[in-house]
Amino acid sequence: MLAKVGGFIVSIRLFVGLLLPVVVLATSLQVTAAATIEGSEQCGRCHTTIYQSWKNSVHANALDNDNFLAAYRATEETGDTARAKLCLQCHAPVTRLNGDSELLYHRTWEGVNCDICHSVAAVKQTKTGFEPVLKPGEVKYGPFEDAVAGAHKVQGTAIHTQSEMCAWCHQYTNPEGTAILATWSEWKKSKAAEKGLTCQSCHMAEASANATDPRLDRDPAARINLHSTPGAHSMEQLHKALSVSLRPKRDGDNLDVVVVITNKGAGHAVPTGMPGRRVVMTTELRVVGGETYKATRVFGKSLNTAAGELITRARDYFVPGVRLGSDTTIQPDEQRKELFHYKVPARSTAILTVKMFYEYSYSEAVGGQDRINFLSETRTIQPTR
Repeated sequence: MLAKVGGFIVSIRLFVGLLLPVVVLATSLQVTAAATIEGSEQCGRCHTTIYQSWKNSVHANALDNDNFLAAYRATEETGDTARAKLCLQCHAPVTRLNGDSELLYHRTWEGVNCDICHSVAAVKQTKTGFEPVLKPGEVKYGPFEDAVAGAHKVQGTAIHTQSEMCAWCHQYTNPEGTAILATWSEWKKSKAAEKGLTCQSCHMAEASANATDPRLDRDPAARINLHSTPGAHSMEQLHKALSVSLRPKRDGDNLDVVVVITNKGAGHAVPTGMPGRRVVMTTELRVVGGETYKATRVFGKSLNTAAGELITRARDYFVPGVRLGSDTTIQPDEQRKELFHYKVPARSTAILTVKMFYEYSYSEAVGGQDRINFLSETRTIQPTR
């Protein structure tokens, strides 16, 4: 059988022989770039519930995020490839294996995908934080020693039940000794750590469900760890973390109010993670028939450049010489008391409203900001005569 190629008549067999090396080369480039990490959709064919839980998580969207991408591109424009690579190691950790800094492959866009975490055989501590020991392949690593799977081999590890499993992306100390990301070290000194509660205890809650599609494996007593990994963008998590109580005290025309903020449920500081995140408390005291007084208190961490300038862009937190400027975060188990003093006539009624907001400030390139009002308390303060 003959075919016309570029004006020449050649046999189909010869044509295929000429084309095959090109196809193989193109395919091998893709395979090499993708290393041996499986796509999450492949995992989801059997692990249906876990996959659906992960699919809408912050982990799944760690790279596919306009704000992060703007900060990453801005970092690339500086020409600092090492710093850009550092960003991708957590927002798209498959790049540790495929080196896809151009973000060309679908697997890279899966963010913290299933197989990257289940290829972690161990985690080792370094001068700057932690590094995973990745062993992608037929063996999938997880928290259960007795797990059995038909599609691949399974090996239980202690690391998947420990906070250090999360620390390779949630703890980073720069060469100058400044903790840029300090969630793990904050947890390490908390009562939660003393009690044996890990990151997974709060962020990967257990639920009754089959690890695989019930059509493949039906076990009424089965339990799994959910992979939605809610964090500070979760109203439920914020409610668990902080509580507020109001303590007003009147003395004639003087009104003192103590607002007590308690980190009751987070095993780390609030806020934690990237500098730039803030908890903002606003107070409003309205004197009935009189004045209205407003105040704001901000809790967070600020970092300065080597020259002492306040850093306001995410890309600059990882440049050399960064130092801690201030830290007003609410530490784990801490009870913070904020005092407000007002002049209010003894015969007047006052209405006090306190609101708490969680803010995540993104890069200036985007100019956007998430602001979640997660708590609001109102108290009517009666006159003394």
